[in-house]
Amino acid sequence: MRNLGSWQELRLNENRLSGRIPAAVARLPFLQVLDLSSNLLTGSIPAELSGLTQLTTLDLSGNSLTGTIPGSLGELRNLTSLNLSHNRLGGGIAAELGNLTKLASLDLSFNHFTGTVPEDFTKLKPILGLRLNNNHLSAGSETVRQFLDQYHSGGATWSSSQSLWPGLLGDLNGDGAKDVLDFVALLRLVRRMDALNPDTLKAADRNGDQAVDAMDLRLLVPLP
Repeated sequence: MRNLGSWQELRLNENRLSGRIPAAVARLPFLQVLDLSSNLLTGSIPAELSGLTQLTTLDLSGNSLTGTIPGSLGELRNLTSLNLSHNRLGGGIAAELGNLTKLASLDLSFNHFTGTVPEDFTKLKPILGLRLNNNHLSAGSETVRQFLDQYHSGGATWSSSQSLWPGLLGDLNGDGAKDVLDFVALLRLVRRMDALNPDTLKAADRNGDQAVDAMDLRLLVPLP
């Protein structure tokens, strides 16, 4: 990372990068955009990222990151876009994310988050895009429920997070329709998850032949 201290953008998406996110990335104090999406990254989200105080966009989606969301990410007060979707993150959603009052887009969908959506999220108004679907979440209070019910993502409300696996819903990509595009979303999901996980296969293998393929499409999506 030497001689990179003045960089404002680092975009390494779709490069098949593997291993952990290096904590050294926090040594780029002027970084405004960090995009590591659609790689093969594992491990946890480094708490050191909170040192990137100029960051406006953080996209770590489409990897195999595990662990919880570091509460220290709530210190990134200039963030306008945060995307952690399509990973294996779990536990409760860090209440500190409610401090990111400049957020215009927050996507935590397709993970393993549990518990209630933090009350602090009501501070995020007027956020333009909020995706919490395909987790294991509940509202926790009527105030939070009323806040969340304002948000629709392509026809799917936040409450689709109640499902154990998105394959049980049919509308996997949240566009409000059940069609062939949902099967594409399913294949992407299985590819990014542990295919040896019996729960994953049970949800995706709709015809019970121990394979996820086009034969499952008619059972997954009701076609005309």
